[in-house]
Amino acid sequence: MSMRKLTLPRTLLNDVSCMRNAQQILRHVNGSVHDGVALVLKGSNDSGKTTFLRILAGFSRPSAGQILWNGHDTSQSEIFHQYKLQLNWLSLKDAVKEKFTVLDNVQWFEVIANMVEQSFTDDKIDCDEACKERCKLSSRPNLCKRACGTCCDRCNCVPPGTSGNYDVCPCYRDMTTHGGKHKCP
Repeated sequence: MSMRKLTLPRTLLNDVSCMRNAQQILRHVNGSVHDGVALVLKGSNDSGKTTFLRILAGFSRPSAGQILWNGHDTSQSEIFHQYKLQLNWLSLKDAVKEKFTVLDNVQWFEVIANMVEQSFTDDKIDCDEACKERCKLSSRPNLCKRACGTCCDRCNCVPPGTSGNYDVCPCYRDMTTHGGKHKCP
């Protein structure tokens, strides 16, 4: 008889549901993710795959249920902060700016990462400084200045369209897109 070591899942979803605009997107999702295991999501368009990933990445909160990371509830702010530090997110929509070089894109996310670390103590990011730093690194500063965007006036947060702003800007996750431009709620 073989004795296999029982390992706890790194992430556990317990009865997770998500509502958006009075529509049920996810209903009672249960599952686990162990270290070294790939997760494959399959489904038709509008079946909730992106919503599920956004909840798992911490960009959105479930309307019901809980996500446990290392056995701890990610809805607790200290746990959520540690959880977010372990995540990497690359989205086709937000992550890479086509008009920038590869080096420009990589350097921009290094700037944002440093500012996000600072923001946990400062609580807000200086948007003008963020744009200035981003464009200073760009090989095309004029193009960069136009693409950088403006801050959300209500929250004074990182310019919309950059990845990883969700825990820095409380209203970024509620922004809507109109004609390719983000609008504050």
